[in-house]
Amino acid sequence: MRNIIYPFFWWLAGANINILKEHEEDYEKYFQIGVAVFTTALMATITSGFAIHYAINNGFSGSISLATIIGSLFWGFIIMSLDRFLVLSVKKEGNSLIEETPYEKFQNFKKEIIYVFPRLILALLISQIILEPLELYLFKDQVANYIKVIQEKEKKNFIDIQNKKLEELEKQYNKDKNKINNIKKIDTSESEKQISDIQNKKDPKLLELEEDLKRLEKKYNDTNKQYKDARENRDKELKTGKGPNYYKLKELAEQSLKDSKDYKQKVKEKNNEIQKYKNSKEHKKFLDQKNKEIKKSQQELTEIRNQNIQMDKNKHDKIEQINQEYDKKKKEIKKEINNYNKNYQGNNLIIALKAKNELFNTDPKYNQLHLLLLALLITIELLPIILKLLFSRSSYDAHIQKLVSDKLLNFDASIRKNKLKYQMEHKRLIMEENKKNTILKNSLNKIKLA
Repeated sequence: MRNIIYPFFWWLAGANINILKEHEEDYEKYFQIGVAVFTTALMATITSGFAIHYAINNGFSGSISLATIIGSLFWGFIIMSLDRFLVLSVKKEGNSLIEETPYEKFQNFKKEIIYVFPRLILALLISQIILEPLELYLFKDQVANYIKVIQEKEKKNFIDIQNKKLEELEKQYNKDKNKINNIKKIDTSESEKQISDIQNKKDPKLLELEEDLKRLEKKYNDTNKQYKDARENRDKELKTGKGPNYYKLKELAEQSLKDSKDYKQKVKEKNNEIQKYKNSKEHKKFLDQKNKEIKKSQQELTEIRNQNIQMDKNKHDKIEQINQEYDKKKKEIKKEINNYNKNYQGNNLIIALKAKNELFNTDPKYNQLHLLLLALLITIELLPIILKLLFSRSSYDAHIQKLVSDKLLNFDASIRKNKLKYQMEHKRLIMEENKKNTILKNSLNKIKLA
């Protein structure tokens, strides 16, 4: 049985088993170091099992699953491999042929102690990781009370966040909707005015003829009125006798009547001229051009109105789209709130750690206990290195040092031998090259002399 157990712990201690078998006095030393490595790995396995089991089952209740066993063994194997590597990296320096001076012992100790510093940092990290699930298990009843408080806080925070999302969604919805509603239609008043202006537009020549007609009609009305007034005054003057005024009024009435008849004839002629122009090709051409312009403007107005109709349709479609998106997002948020209220348990590992921290903050005694446990775990983590440093240098250490030194010497000798060989070969090649150059130079001189 010893032949099986001891080699395993020697291997954990980072010892070369074949060489260690030649040094019986070091059996127990490396066995104890291996036990220390195994102890730290076992502690890591157990505490990681607590953490994994808690994470899977949301608490320490429930049966141990296969995932918990595999995960904890894997974490323990990682810690064991790390500890074995760090112990293996610590070498016991010294000289076996002469007695070391205090200064030499101090220098050797300095070289050894350098390996402790990275191990100390790792020990702090690993111990903290190991301690967290261990404390959750040790204070599970006290932590459970704080978990309920944190659950309520988490639930309230989640609902507050979702309600805030709903408010922001409502604001964005109203903003988008107002933006769409504020899109103005194309103004048709100018096009309508343009059509009205074209419709009211008159032929310049016809307008000129009509202006002449109006002037003649006014002249006719004025002379006709003048005639009536003169005749009326003449008849009044006749009653009192045919005095000088009678003949003047008579002459004025006759002249006014004559002028009135002339203007009446001119009005008639002007009407005929207007009627004739209205039937002329020139006027018809103007009317055709006017109708074309009216038709074109009406088409443009129709296009604008169609664009406005399409714009209204697009606005309606966009508003309908944002309504659908708003309703969809609103339903999703409310669904999340309902699912959260229905399914939320909150007793996961992170909340448990928060609850533990709150528990420790309420009572300083928990913090003191935490520091003691942390110091204990750090000591356990550093124990393999401490044992390696405390044990004095032995024949096994000297044997390992000699093997390493011999290999280094053999390697250095091989390098020097190969270097010398390459240097000799290099000199030989240079001499051959110089000889060839000399022969070639002599041949060239003979050719020149010939």
